[in-house]
Amino acid sequence: MNTIKGNRYKTAKQNINDIYSLFFERFLRVTHVELGVKVRVGIMIESGLNLNRRLLMKIFGLLGLLLVFIQPVYAVDIADRSFAEVTTMTGYEHDLKLNGIGVRYKFFFKIYIAALYMENTATDLNMIIESKQGKRMVMHFVYDKVEKEKLVDAWLDGFESNLGEEEYKRLEPAIKKFNALFDTVVTDDVYYLDWIPGSGTRVSLNGQEKGVIEDESFYPALLKIWLGDEPVNEELKQALSGAD
Repeated sequence: MNTIKGNRYKTAKQNINDIYSLFFERFLRVTHVELGVKVRVGIMIESGLNLNRRLLMKIFGLLGLLLVFIQPVYAVDIADRSFAEVTTMTGYEHDLKLNGIGVRYKFFFKIYIAALYMENTATDLNMIIESKQGKRMVMHFVYDKVEKEKLVDAWLDGFESNLGEEEYKRLEPAIKKFNALFDTVVTDDVYYLDWIPGSGTRVSLNGQEKGVIEDESFYPALLKIWLGDEPVNEELKQALSGAD
């Protein structure tokens, strides 16, 4: 009889431990707690039955409150890279949300991943281009190497294809300044092209600011390279606009 009771106790203990483990594993996944904390939590799970019932209820209650207030971090995976669905921008107080993301192909080669972030997402192309709220275009390069000269040629071609002659002439000094901010890039180099209201277009490479174009009309012209009448790629245009 004592053996049967002992077996039942062991089974009940294991079931309770399984419940604790499941709860804490769920908590760790949702809140992205680091491994060191996970180990300490694991120790607590192993000794869970040594805690009194009332204390355990308080712990579960506290963790439940934390789950209410902690927001999970979500990401979009593309071309073996991950992009957050929400990001922040130095010099801008509001969060930016992922509006669209896609790959820039040339022939059959992946050149870079483009990701467009906006304070308020939109699918209307004119609204995306003309919005005065903060925006970020991410260019995450996946090709082995792209020379500076090729980057500059691509920018010039994009501006010339999407701007009228008068607009291009007016923006030419800003375009020259913009082109001078680019260097030869290799795999996993990342350019940020940020629109900061009140400051202008900020260009950063791998987190280091390269310069700012102050002309307020420059960023809409820049976005037309991807979203204008003659985009670098029609599929990428649709992806960035959130129409996919």
